[in-house]
Amino acid sequence: MKSGYWEEYTGFRRIKYINLTNIEIDKNGRFTSDQHTGQFIKYKTETGENYKGLKINNPWTSWIQDSEFEIGTRTKLVFDNIYYGKYAKISFRKLAPNELKDISTEELTIMRNEIYARYGYVFIKDGKMDKYFRNQEWYRAEHKSINSFLTEIELYNINLIKGLE
Repeated sequence: MKSGYWEEYTGFRRIKYINLTNIEIDKNGRFTSDQHTGQFIKYKTETGENYKGLKINNPWTSWIQDSEFEIGTRTKLVFDNIYYGKYAKISFRKLAPNELKDISTEELTIMRNEIYARYGYVFIKDGKMDKYFRNQEWYRAEHKSINSFLTEIELYNINLIKGLE
């Protein structure tokens, strides 16, 4: 789960990541985890567009009252907007080894480290990755450890790329 806030007086958006645990979805679309409960729903907007979403009964957004709910949506277009960098797909899709066969070792290293950079990993000061990612408009060094943020897909791709490097 990804949420964020605008840091006062800086103009920077700070991102918070939480991995939900013990997730279950029953045959009726009821969602439960250790942190949240909800229901997968279909709804129509005021303009008549149909959407699928997840209605969260105990929202993670702090400004929503306890008696209210939040609806989150995810579409294919969202991936272009939520994953920064040159290699966005490695955060939402498992790669096949043949997709990486013609990529240089240097580029594989950047690809792998881009996953860490998206979460604001603090690289070794003045090291190769620190210099590279500091030049990316979207990168903000914030966290010394991001291991708890990584998804199964990202861990799979990191290990795949490491094996090829």
